[in-house]
Amino acid sequence: MHELELSAFGPFAGAETVDFDALGADGLFLVQGDTGAGKTTLLDAVAYALFGRVPGPRNEAKRLRCDRAPADVVTQVRLLVTIAGHRLEITRRPEYERPKSRGDGMTLQRGKVSLRWVGEAPVGRAAEGLTRADEVGDAVVDLLGMSADQLCNMQGCRILHFMVHDRVSFGGALVAIGVVYLWLVAGPIC
Repeated sequence: MHELELSAFGPFAGAETVDFDALGADGLFLVQGDTGAGKTTLLDAVAYALFGRVPGPRNEAKRLRCDRAPADVVTQVRLLVTIAGHRLEITRRPEYERPKSRGDGMTLQRGKVSLRWVGEAPVGRAAEGLTRADEVGDAVVDLLGMSADQLCNMQGCRILHFMVHDRVSFGGALVAIGVVYLWLVAGPIC
């Protein structure tokens, strides 16, 4: 992972950027914070960018937009990552309700996805990138060699789920980021 940008996602009302290249320059890094500070949201954002869903029961809620976000701030996640030797940028916007631009009431903001190759596209993939959710999903699964379900069913991810979701913040955050990083850099680890 190189960079993660979030806006109006989870507890983050505005725009936030995580530069993983800078954080990892000296090796290992730790994501730490109080309960509710957004540590799990960072992992959710990575999963959402890659697969269009977040792990576990939070995916069923279908509420990824921050309730405190200003109406004019678009909810989106952008991930710049290298997978299987290919650098790509994935941007996803979930579907959510927003105030109408004219008149009273709410309107549905449709979800969007795009995958842009930074450099050469893999053989058999359109050089101009992808904009259909199914095509982006297929490309990510092909590059990673596993689906979201397969990743979450790995033994290591069961441990990660327990540690992160049961709020063992120090160890959980450290292991979570380490597992995601190793998985993206080295490939499947279980």
